[in-house]
Amino acid sequence: MGTDIGQYIQQWEVIVDKYVEHRKQTLALNPSWPEDDFRLALYGLPGNVLVTGLLGAKMIRTCLLSTAWWDANIEGNRTLSQRQHQTDQYVVHTKVGVYVLFFSMLEAVLRQLLRELKPGACNNAYDAFVNVYRSLLKHVGLQHHSSFLDFARELRNVIHNNGVHISKDSLDMTLTFDGKPYTFQHGKKVNFAYAELLFRIYEHALSFIDELVACQPVSQMLATRSV
Repeated sequence: MGTDIGQYIQQWEVIVDKYVEHRKQTLALNPSWPEDDFRLALYGLPGNVLVTGLLGAKMIRTCLLSTAWWDANIEGNRTLSQRQHQTDQYVVHTKVGVYVLFFSMLEAVLRQLLRELKPGACNNAYDAFVNVYRSLLKHVGLQHHSSFLDFARELRNVIHNNGVHISKDSLDMTLTFDGKPYTFQHGKKVNFAYAELLFRIYEHALSFIDELVACQPVSQMLATRSV
């Protein structure tokens, strides 16, 4: 993980608290919005996924790092190295699983938002996601977040392919996030999907959501259908 379990849990607690607090602040600024307004789901749905990450981190500490837990719950003798390997695998699977689900929840609400703002656009928002968010960002004047979503989407796609970047043109791809270039090499696993990077993505996503719900086309919408 590149950090100890206490610091890892603290990172999860910080990001979860931020999503909760920003949702509360947005609702306070828009008291006419009902609790199930789908704009609030931009915080709530991805935020709930981050809670899963926090629970997973705490279970690592209380269960997988406990010799007594292994002895009481896992049948068969396992060496210390086997237990460590399985714990490492759990950390990786939880990390990438949370990220994929987080991005999927964000994608679902952005698709709905485009349907509300531009009915029929991008095949009524059923088009490829890259087309959907670029159309949405252009409509609301937030094109500066396009490179962030390009990077986050490509990282999600790579995870879907067991961490390997595959290009139909057999070409490498370099994308920039937070001012730093990241190269996705064709046919090779990415070597930068570490936890710290994912936490930075969650932070950037929160800033993006704040700007999105505050922009005039979204904040003044009358639609309040829930997701």
